[in-house]
Formats: sequence, C-alpha cells, structure tokens
Amino acid sequence: MAEFVNNATNSSNGTLPVWTPDPNPHKFDILDAALIAYMIVGFIEAALNLPMAIAILKQEAMRELKEYWMISAQAICDSADGIGFFAAGVDRLITIFANQKTMPVTPMHCMFKLYNNLWSWTGASSPIMLLVTSIDRIIACSVPLTYQRFQTRRYIGIMIGGALFISVAFSYIPAYIYPFANTGKVSTAICYSEMAYGNTFSDYQHNLKSVCAFASVLLFPVVVYLFYKKMVVAVATGVDSTALEYRKKLAKKMTISMGISSLATLIFTVILTTVGSWAMTSVAKDSILYEGLLLVWPLQKLDAIANPFLYIGKHEEMRRSMRALFKCQRLPPDVSMWCPKKGKMAWESSATGTNQHRLSQHRLSQQRSSVNI
Repeated sequence: MAEFVNNATNSSNGTLPVWTPDPNPHKFDILDAALIAYMIVGFIEAALNLPMAIAILKQEAMRELKEYWMISAQAICDSADGIGFFAAGVDRLITIFANQKTMPVTPMHCMFKLYNNLWSWTGASSPIMLLVTSIDRIIACSVPLTYQRFQTRRYIGIMIGGALFISVAFSYIPAYIYPFANTGKVSTAICYSEMAYGNTFSDYQHNLKSVCAFASVLLFPVVVYLFYKKMVVAVATGVDSTALEYRKKLAKKMTISMGISSLATLIFTVILTTVGSWAMTSVAKDSILYEGLLLVWPLQKLDAIANPFLYIGKHEEMRRSMRALFKCQRLPPDVSMWCPKKGKMAWESSATGTNQHRLSQHRLSQQRSSVNI
C-alpha cells in the first residue's frame, strides 16, 4: 500500500539523533481527520468481511462448495487489511497527540508495526486472490462436470494455498529487504508504509496489485464466453441435467459477482491509488490540497466493503449462513436440506456422494415420522 514519499535520512554514525519533542500542544488538522477515516473504514471492512468468512467456514454444507471457499479466502484477506487500517489510525493518532510524530526511529521499528506487517501481505494477497477466483471461474465454466468431481479440499488447497504462497514469497518476504538493508537510515515515529519498506517496494507492490486486478478484469469476458458455450451445452446434453442446472445457476451468480468485484477493485484500488499517488507527488507538501489528498487513501477500500453486500445479496446460501451465524445455529450438512420449496428440496441437485446419502437418510426419517402420525 503506497501512502507517502519516504523522507528517511541516513544516520551519520549508525545511532539515532538526539530528538527534542515539540513543546506546543498538537492542534487537530486534516491528517487527524484522515487517520480517523482510516479507523472507521478499517473497522467497517473487518466487521463486514470477517463474519462472512466465519459464516462460510462454520457450515459443513458451505465447505462442500468450492466457490464459497474462494469467497471466504478473499474475505479473510480483506479482514486483515481492514485490521491494518484500523491499527494504523489508532497508533498514528496516539503518536501524534503524544507529540512524538517526528521522533527518530529505524525502518525496522516501523516494519514491526502491526499495520505495516499486515499491509506488506494484504497489499498483494487480496488482488492475487481475486485473480485466483477468476481462474477458478474459468475452470468451473470450461469443464463443469470435471469441476464438480474435483475433491474439494485438495482443489482448494492447491488454489488458495498457491495464492498464499505467492503473496508471501513475492510480497511479504521482500518487504523485509529494505529495513534489513538500511539499518542506518532514520525515519520518524509516524511510520508511514514507505518508511518501513521503502519507495521501491511500494511501487513494486502497487504494480503487482495493478497487474492482478487488470488480469482479473481481462479474464471476465473469457469466463462469460465459457459459461454460455460450455455450461449451456452441457445442460442441453441431458447428462445429469438437474445437477448441471444447479451448477449453471451457481456459476452464473458467481460470474456476475466476480465481474462486479473485479471492476470495483480496478476502479477503487488501482485507478484511484494511481491517481492519488500522482497527485500527491505533483503538489507542494505544505499545501492544503496535499493534506486534503490524504483522505483519498481510505476510499480505496470501498470495493472490499461492498463485497459482503454483493455476495450476501446475490446468494441465498450466504444469507442463510449469516443468519445461522448470528443465531448461533448449525445448519444441516447439505444445502439441499436448508430450504424446502413446493414439496421438493431446494438445491437437491447439489447433493452428490456422501451428501446424497445424507439426503436419503433425511427423507427416510421424514417418511417414518409421517407413518407414525
């Protein structure tokens, strides 16, 4: 996450210079307002995404569907990012009102801040997960029958585990190069992200984020083409048409959700961040316009805040899982048992393998109870 230009200087003898705090009390300014916005946006982002991830992982039936594993992984990344924003707002406000904003510290001190640690990972993990979700949609739409037969845990382990490995190997670990290589540099206690891991890494992470976001948007037309070409043809063949019809409906909802989410990420995370970075380097740092641009950074999380509303609004399974979470309920281990409609079980076509056995047992118990009546 890029915020501000790194103004760190080199220490002459490897020790921090003598620092005298400002005796004048701090007055509320635009930076304080920006940090309060950090706290509000971060809290909302984490408070919306974390319960959604827990609701998915808590229900056994949801864990049987690969699509919702992808949503939960994305939600966990966004939750961690929101926690970073909230922590940054709290820590920096405490630093400012304690008159320690200009206190000299090392880059490693800034790197050990919770928010800089989280951002060094989430800055890449969120867009990478979005790209992995796009790849998952391509696989689901191109080979719907094979996709349905994939073992969920192994498939999810490869997809989500691969995304996690890439984000750690190409973002989190490289973030420590700057603080280890610049132990003699002196930053300030406000600990902007560039003070922790340098301008070069910030630009690199932003480019990585942009490439993943652009790629996910570019893959969306491919997903739509495969959906209408492969899924419709598969249903038309009549091979297990009931199950494929359910997969078609689920794939359609996930495709629409993925397209909206990818476009929102491109607008708010990539374009807005790029324009904001360019604007802040083009105006004087002591101008009112520069300080006003500080309020741009919390706006880049609007896509992560909108995702829970998008997924919960479009997916009945998500709404039922969220209600069950807040009511402390555990739903049946098969989504086909969740919502009886017009004398038949809704989502019955999703029951396969062990789920089909559970459904049979459920029906048998219903028949026995009706006979006893």
